[in-house]
Amino acid sequence: MEALILTPLRQVAVESNVPGVVLVDGLNECEAEQFFDSHVASRTGKSMERENGEDQLEILQVLREASLDPAFPFRIVIASRPERVLREFFNNESQKSSFAPSLILDEKYNPNADIILFLQAKFSEIRRRYNLSPSWPSPEILATLLDQASGQFIYAATIVRYITTARHGSPQTLLDCILKVKPTSPRTNPFSHLDAFYTHILQSTPNPILAVKWLWIIKGALPGRKYFDMFTWMKSNPAGFLLNLLLQTDDSNPEYVLGDLHSLINVPPSDDLETPYRPYHKSLYDFLGSKDRCGPIYVEYMDCAEFLWGSCFNICMYVLTDRSTREHCTNPPTLP
Repeated sequence: MEALILTPLRQVAVESNVPGVVLVDGLNECEAEQFFDSHVASRTGKSMERENGEDQLEILQVLREASLDPAFPFRIVIASRPERVLREFFNNESQKSSFAPSLILDEKYNPNADIILFLQAKFSEIRRRYNLSPSWPSPEILATLLDQASGQFIYAATIVRYITTARHGSPQTLLDCILKVKPTSPRTNPFSHLDAFYTHILQSTPNPILAVKWLWIIKGALPGRKYFDMFTWMKSNPAGFLLNLLLQTDDSNPEYVLGDLHSLINVPPSDDLETPYRPYHKSLYDFLGSKDRCGPIYVEYMDCAEFLWGSCFNICMYVLTDRSTREHCTNPPTLP
């Protein structure tokens, strides 16, 4: 902040009657970058793993100091779930005077107006792409989808991705399928339709339990744990190569395991070993981490851990077998 932003700003004259705005969205999803300090580890026996909240707090403190600097011509808007670190930071009595009040985006801001506008725009794009009738979907169907969203924008976004990325079925067939998905939890639960839809998508895969295990490995965490004890380095490495390697050791491949989950996670092409797999929304792991919410597709911690270590063991066996084969070749291939 000091070297790249504040110092250059102090060297130029920034004059404006209307200040610019810095928008920081989803701060609660910021995850701590893990590092191993050999000096600290030798003294304490610990690798000094950082909590997500520590990084989030550091970001907030840096932004606050910047906002108080006369050279900083921007206002800062932070959007986030009200996690504990953020609540405590913004409710700190000693610094309240430097902050604007928090803005709670509840029902009084009418999220349904934004959701219906989004659905109308996206279905218009789908109609143009597939040359569909301008009367599809009907206003009644849009009203049903809006009601099922329960104010949750992610429900509408997942519906659109499901229709536009599914490998099989026309848009009309896929939408009819969505409308037939019924929740099992009480209607008072605002996530009931989202949970039912997540369940439907996962159960449509060739092996739902296998898909859930891979989703946890992609996250770099296990159910009920923040991250793998010995795999924190996954966070700071391109995940594409490692995950493809792990997936290839299974009797399948990434497209087989995750090919029906394009509405939930960005799945790079199988020949792309650099692009990381990226879940679209935190609500997916909130769902997968709750046995009550995901029911028959819930995977226990030990099942995930055993599966992970089994995959790693298979890689080691493959490497050893491959090396032994090469050593017995008359003309072994040149390896990079």
